Amino acid sequence: MDAIDIADWLLNLPADVDQRGDDRHRAGDPALRRRDGRDNGDGTVTYTNQVTSHPTQELMEFDERNGVTFEEAAAARQAASGDLCRRETPLYAASIARHARAKTGR
Repeated sequence: MDAIDIADWLLNLPADVDQRGDDRHRAGDPALRRRDGRDNGDGTVTYTNQVTSHPTQELMEFDERNGVTFEEAAAARQAASGDLCRRETPLYAASIARHARAKTGR
């Protein structure tokens, strides 16, 4: 593959890129995930991978009963999100490669 059009991939995220959100999150900690590509009009593209989590009251009460502070729970959630991103990176690379092969017919 001589050239890979990542901008095209970003602007047309294929179905093989999970856009639902991480369903492996802790119960009571619903996560909203937004992924998209935006053409900046200057030959560049911005890719956004944003995860927003809000603990439910039940989760906060559970954590409190078990001696987990909000700060500890937030740090654990951040670590889990970082781990997920590290595991997803090779999947993105494979998706980009499939997209490039489909475009070039290889």
